[in-house]
Amino acid sequence: MSDSIEARAESRKRTQDVINNGEELVRKSRELMEQTAKIVEELGLHNPAIKQFFESDKVSQAYRNQSRLEIDHFVSELEEAKRQAQREARQQSDGHAAQKKPKMKRMI
Repeated sequence: MSDSIEARAESRKRTQDVINNGEELVRKSRELMEQTAKIVEELGLHNPAIKQFFESDKVSQAYRNQSRLEIDHFVSELEEAKRQAQREARQQSDGHAAQKKPKMKRMI
């Protein structure tokens, strides 16, 4: 009987750990999205006038190329951070599912 209570308590603890880890991943994802939005705003990437200027003859091709490389690198880092967060969430979920034991049906 005591084992059953301990097993349920352990199961609840693992479940709460998974929930807490999931909440932490969501918090980190939101922080990344906010940081990205700030960077986009600072760079003016959403502003059509800045985009038009950036594409004009007033900006050298070398500068445009370098800027595009930096933006592509930044986007790649964000995508990798997103994939890493998804991997961590899957590992947490898979680990929790593997720890759950199947319930035995009562034999009548």
